[in-house]
Amino acid sequence: MAQPPDSSPAPEPPGAPADPTLISDEQLERDFDAAPPLAEPGSAPVGRTLLAGGLMGTANLVPGVSGGTMVLVCGLYAHFVDGMAAVSQGKLVGSAGRFLALLFAAKFAAMGLLGGPVAEAVEAHQALAYSLFIGMTLAGTPVVWDIFRAASAGPAPPRFDWWLIPLGAALMASLALLPPPEKHAQTGPDYRPPHDIPMDAAAGAAAFGAMALPGVSGGTVKLAMGRYEPTVWSLGQPLPWLGSLLGWSEAAPVSAWGPILVPYTLGAIAGLALISNLLKWLLQRYERAMAALLLGVLWGSVVPVVRVGWFGETRPPSTSGSGDWLAWAVACVVGFAAVYALTVWQKRAEAKRIHPAAD
Repeated sequence: MAQPPDSSPAPEPPGAPADPTLISDEQLERDFDAAPPLAEPGSAPVGRTLLAGGLMGTANLVPGVSGGTMVLVCGLYAHFVDGMAAVSQGKLVGSAGRFLALLFAAKFAAMGLLGGPVAEAVEAHQALAYSLFIGMTLAGTPVVWDIFRAASAGPAPPRFDWWLIPLGAALMASLALLPPPEKHAQTGPDYRPPHDIPMDAAAGAAAFGAMALPGVSGGTVKLAMGRYEPTVWSLGQPLPWLGSLLGWSEAAPVSAWGPILVPYTLGAIAGLALISNLLKWLLQRYERAMAALLLGVLWGSVVPVVRVGWFGETRPPSTSGSGDWLAWAVACVVGFAAVYALTVWQKRAEAKRIHPAAD
């Protein structure tokens, strides 16, 4: 008797492409992780850019906490460096300009909305607030590890530059030896800080260079250079001076703050251009080594924050009981969990956008 024809689909030949609509969660993760971290700045996801800007602005409200660390935590550090380098070359329009516009819009919005509450929280619960930021910083560990894993993919045998991890950690931990940032003293129109053109230019370069370096607070560096008070005071003088021209208020003359602000601004431009372009060059040519170094920087940046937040003058360790330490530990866990959950959510949303059929 003749056999009925086989109606089952013919087997796929070896090497045939799989159904593009059948994509597992594992494939989504691989596709996301394989995305080059040094893509054009404009390709940075809008949601994660706004998140990074918000965290960056919040971090800048806390003395000793680096806003650049928050950009690294969100996995946008290479985009940030790329954008800063492009702007330093005069490329204000395009993908770099759009990325930085979103980032800094979210940063300044967070500073405006959260400035009061964060300042009050740090004043009333210093160690608890810093513990939250310690957890938020450590939440960047999986993100940096993903960058390293993507950089290690390829036919070459995997190699990890382990020695760069303790080097980066030691460099950041050494910042704990510097004096912590202090609040700017209230000074009137009669205040006249001393002029030091070379040091003011160096302070501007250091402050804006620190903006591109995760774990480094520009205020801490300026304080160590002895130019924190003069530069902060000078930055606040142009608006009162304009008001004095209209007869609205009294202000210090340009001769008092101009010789400080001009070299500081020129140094800031030079420092931003130098550091951002150097970092871009290093990330493009030594991406895997830089990922290892950044991992150490991320971990080591916690040490200065611990020093300022837990062992500052307002809260010596001798007055802290076991209940305090438990609360600080809980705050660390909460900060870690919150940022990690947000980054994972953003990561999955981006992967789903790459493969919308997977929904």
